[in-house]
Amino acid sequence: MSSISITTGDYEVLANGSVISYGRTPIEIKFKTKEIIGSEDDLCLVFTFHDDESKNPRIETQVTSDAKKLELKLFNFNSSIDIGNVSPLMIGKTNDEKQIALNYRSRKVGDSWNLEYTIYQAKR
Repeated sequence: MSSISITTGDYEVLANGSVISYGRTPIEIKFKTKEIIGSEDDLCLVFTFHDDESKNPRIETQVTSDAKKLELKLFNFNSSIDIGNVSPLMIGKTNDEKQIALNYRSRKVGDSWNLEYTIYQAKR
């Protein structure tokens, strides 16, 4: 079995993918962090989808008190054209102070959402 390494600029891709939500339910991405930050615990990114009267796409983030879960509340992401962050979102650091970043794009597909994500780690 061969291993693959993906890099872009000064960052290594830790994980990436595309998932379609099951209806209007949240999308959770859990990943093991022992090799990254030395923790035995999983970290969790939760994407939730909301509508409000403003109709303007926006994001709100919330970190749990134990810093093991980051919720990204995506408001008014109802377009069939991708909407997402313009610059990588810094979501943490490794034990040796390397940044961990996230890029995401989402679009509405029927009553569900398609989410594309990439999680990066700085090479130095």
